[in-house]
Amino acid sequence: MNLMEMLKQFNSEEKCRTYIEKLRWPDGAVCPSCQSTKIYRLENRPLLLCSSCKYQFSVTVGTIFHDTHLPIENWFVATFLLCEAKKGMSACQIQRTLGIKTYKTAWYLCHRIRRAMLEAQPKKLGGTVEIDETYVGGKARRWRPRSVKKVVIGIRQRNGDLRLIHAEDARSEIQLSDSWDYARLAENVEAWGFRTSRDRGEAINRRETAFLWLENEYRPVVEMLREADLIGSSTETEAYMRVSSQRYRLLRTHRWDEEVIKAILEDDPPRGRGRSRRHR
Repeated sequence: MNLMEMLKQFNSEEKCRTYIEKLRWPDGAVCPSCQSTKIYRLENRPLLLCSSCKYQFSVTVGTIFHDTHLPIENWFVATFLLCEAKKGMSACQIQRTLGIKTYKTAWYLCHRIRRAMLEAQPKKLGGTVEIDETYVGGKARRWRPRSVKKVVIGIRQRNGDLRLIHAEDARSEIQLSDSWDYARLAENVEAWGFRTSRDRGEAINRRETAFLWLENEYRPVVEMLREADLIGSSTETEAYMRVSSQRYRLLRTHRWDEEVIKAILEDDPPRGRGRSRRHR
């Protein structure tokens, strides 16, 4: 459907309301208050009346169109433009295109539509999934303060859906007191990546290895350490390195479960003890 066909099909508020009603209640109107199906229409008003609880409501109640002062046709046109625009459309452009009086109304309109487009329970990606990240932010200008770029991770199923995630900078999560421990941590990540590549039967580059380690190994393990009260006075990264080495020494495995936690608790690893030998 193109823009002209949409304007012909939904050229009145009555047609728009009828279409919304078919989408919302395909088997007949239902009272949003008591869920009764005994509904009557009021004459000369776009309202419905529930015979059970006497509640008056319209088809727009509980939707993005609820309590709006704009014509429903404007909502349909704005939704079409936002969905069809390849690079999106600003609230200022929506205001000019639809002849909306104030920018605040146009912004509210676009905000509601974008919120409604979010998936409540997105399906899991499958097959071949590709991951990449980038930094989003304006360029530094002499007359502007230095911009703070944000980390955005893109996850895409090949020939399928694309998911974008605003992630916090992972470097802020990794905190070690001794600078030499970063080298040990890098060795652990590389070893984890090697085992993951072996299990998958394919090579994984360093960038994807770091992301997978952070999401599938480091963060879940740190969460389990918090629940088991194994972090103590050290940082989360130091606790991860200490307990992960204990895990492998005790059980010769890289898995995490209740048996591993129990064995580590019984072994009572030292907390906050400094290293006996430091590199110089």
